[in-house]
Amino acid sequence: MKRHNAESGARNAVLVVNTRSRSGRSLYRRAVALLTRRGVTLTEAHAVSDPDALPGVVREVIARGARRVIIGGGDGTISSVVGAFAYRDVVLGLLPLGTGNTFARTLGIPSKLEDAVEVILHGQVTGVDLGQVGEAYFANNADIGVSADMARSTSSGLKRFLGKLAYVLVGAAVVTQHRSFLCRVRTEDGQTTFPTHEMIIANGRFFGVTLLDADASVHNRTFTVCIMQTLSRWELFMLWAHFLLGHPSAFRTIRCFAAHDLWVDADPPQEIDVDGETRLHTPAHFRVAPDALKALIPRPAM
Repeated sequence: MKRHNAESGARNAVLVVNTRSRSGRSLYRRAVALLTRRGVTLTEAHAVSDPDALPGVVREVIARGARRVIIGGGDGTISSVVGAFAYRDVVLGLLPLGTGNTFARTLGIPSKLEDAVEVILHGQVTGVDLGQVGEAYFANNADIGVSADMARSTSSGLKRFLGKLAYVLVGAAVVTQHRSFLCRVRTEDGQTTFPTHEMIIANGRFFGVTLLDADASVHNRTFTVCIMQTLSRWELFMLWAHFLLGHPSAFRTIRCFAAHDLWVDADPPQEIDVDGETRLHTPAHFRVAPDALKALIPRPAM
């Protein structure tokens, strides 16, 4: 992990906010006001209402020479743009304005806008691992099975209206219809095959609001891989509900292990959800991209 002091004169930045994220529309003007009042010179500020346009906007501002880009949005926003930052001499500042804000939680960035702005102003720059599947980078998780079906079935409108409860309600419906699949995993330690309803490949400590592993990190070049064993539908429903709520009993029937490089196949083939977006199918190759991202994080308490 590489850490650097934030430069005292590094007050120029570009702001890009997803105004379709849960809080983006209402907080865009407030973010501009807070940043400029605290001395940040916003050389550009973009309120983007079309999520599909976000990656292009970020790539364009980086191509024009931006070296500090502040992104306002949720995990879907971060996932869509993080590839533009990978292995570039550009620092990411994060304003968590989404539903889950998993990546912000992983980096220790507060959810309150004023506190997140303080991190932009006084934080330190650190190297952060990203996940990579195929050519796509991801900040948080790739998942196969129940959660991938749930993400695909949860509309952005429902997330904005209900927040985290949207995942619980949609998840309950998905679980009652989900069929198990046979998963084959090959890592540096060998190959294993197992029936399952869910596989999570996490870059960091969290899956949504659920703490997977308190010792996991985006600085240790390792994924946390969790597999949910095959159960009856009722048992699966209860397990999933407990898991989403972070209840300790859920982890008694979930197997977790560490890996930094793995091949995954499934029978029947499964869709892969990458940070909330269904992008790929099995088979797939997952690997850690070490120190791929430069990000502003809070300074450690003295």
